[in-house]
Amino acid sequence: TKAVLDAVPASVRPRRMSVHVADNVDPAGFSALLDSLDLGRTCFNVISKSGGTSETVAQLLVVRERLAAVVGEAAWPEHVVVTTDPARGPLRAM
Repeated sequence: TKAVLDAVPASVRPRRMSVHVADNVDPAGFSALLDSLDLGRTCFNVISKSGGTSETVAQLLVVRERLAAVVGEAAWPEHVVVTTDPARGPLRAM
C-alpha cells in the first residue's frame, strides 16, 4: 500500500487527504496514531489476504471500539473498508 501511495505524485493526490500506514502492531504507536486522527472523518482500509491475520484483526477491534465511541455503534462500519478473501475469514463476518 505504501509503495503505491509513494508512486502517486503529490500534485495528483487530493489536497486534504492524509494517508497513514499502520504496519506496526506496537500498541503505543497505534494508539498515538488513532489519537491524532479525527475519527469522524477517517476511513480505515483493513487489509488481510486471509482475513484471519491476528494482528490485523486486533487492530480492527481497537479501531471499532474507538469509532463506535465517536460515531456510534451503528455507524462505525461506514468508516471501514475491508480488503480480504472474497468468500471467508473473520474480517468478512465483522
